Amino acid sequence: MTDQNPIDIPPPPEPPESYECCDSGCGEFCVFEIYREQKAQYDAKYGELLKKLAEQNTP
Repeated sequence: MTDQNPIDIPPPPEPPESYECCDSGCGEFCVFEIYREQKAQYDAKYGELLKKLAEQNTP
């Protein structure tokens, strides 16, 4: 049986380990800030994809 909508969804970004942060107040360049931005972008794109799939499967 083949899938009608084969979609390769990449895994979400990996959160950084606590030791990866230098605690020097890097601001937007902090590994945790970079992760939060990447995760927000991933979540938005994933949500758009789910919406498109739902629209395609609506009779």
